[in-house]
Amino acid sequence: MDGGAFIPNKSEIRHDAVASASFIACVGGVALIMPSSPLREPAGLLAQDPFLGVGRPSFLLSQIENSRDPFLNDEALTTVSVPEKKSHPPLRFVFSGYSLWLELEQQQIDDHGKGDLDRAMSDAAAEFDLGEAIPSPHVTALYGIDNVQDDEEMLRIFRRDVHRVILDVADERRKRDGKMQGGKVWPDLGATGIYVGVEYDGVNGGTMDMAWAEVTLATSPDHEALIDALYNLLYGNPKDDKKDVHSRPTPWMPHLSICYDNPENFGPNLTRSAIEHFIAKSCPTLDKAVDRNGRDVEFSRSVTGISLWKTAGLMSDWKCLDKIEFQ
Repeated sequence: MDGGAFIPNKSEIRHDAVASASFIACVGGVALIMPSSPLREPAGLLAQDPFLGVGRPSFLLSQIENSRDPFLNDEALTTVSVPEKKSHPPLRFVFSGYSLWLELEQQQIDDHGKGDLDRAMSDAAAEFDLGEAIPSPHVTALYGIDNVQDDEEMLRIFRRDVHRVILDVADERRKRDGKMQGGKVWPDLGATGIYVGVEYDGVNGGTMDMAWAEVTLATSPDHEALIDALYNLLYGNPKDDKKDVHSRPTPWMPHLSICYDNPENFGPNLTRSAIEHFIAKSCPTLDKAVDRNGRDVEFSRSVTGISLWKTAGLMSDWKCLDKIEFQ
């Protein structure tokens, strides 16, 4: 269940141990139906297969050739097409407003300019047959900003004020720590483990309909001060005693989402064990973020900038409006 649908590859064949009139090998993209004697099983290796069950014989292609019934000829072989894997429908949830995303350091940049976090998003979509990948790796600072009139006004606030208030908080931190210069604009984000969950809008405080997998990150007083500054900039300071000003939810819950899916696919498709296996196989740079078997988590990334996204609509509608890189 955790690994999804199993499709044989070119060099391997699985044979059902139930006595039957045929077995199937997948060779070169087509399936070969190969009649066999109902009273004789080809010599194979008994394997524990997590996809097909325990104790089913597993055969290599060379073993099939050596085990073919001598009374059969090539005309007895029948070819059938292998059905293509179908992706899940795209995420149905409709998002809102504008969002501020933190950009994280990327490692192992490839020839196309893609880093390890970019590849984690696209590889997860392929691994779990998702309708679409998260468009860019990010940690959400603020989501669903809905009190701004239009893109032009939001861009003006972002370019004029967002960087300024972040630098102001960073300067206060430097003075407190006795550093007149240097230091990071935004403190690094360290992982506490991974999480796979599901949420339904309006159920137990949920605000979205989705399943997701994430690397959970830790907050701190310094991180909270930065989120407070951004929230007060966009919504007003609750200390001002204005009726339309409300306090932000606390504490901040930073996380790096790996993939999203519709909620009904939590369990049948997205599970913690499946995500652990995926990270170990495809995302070695994220493996130290996995809190497995009581192992200490040793994953941290620097924050390289902040971006403004229009997140109204479906995930396919999201659009990056601007970015600011931290020096």
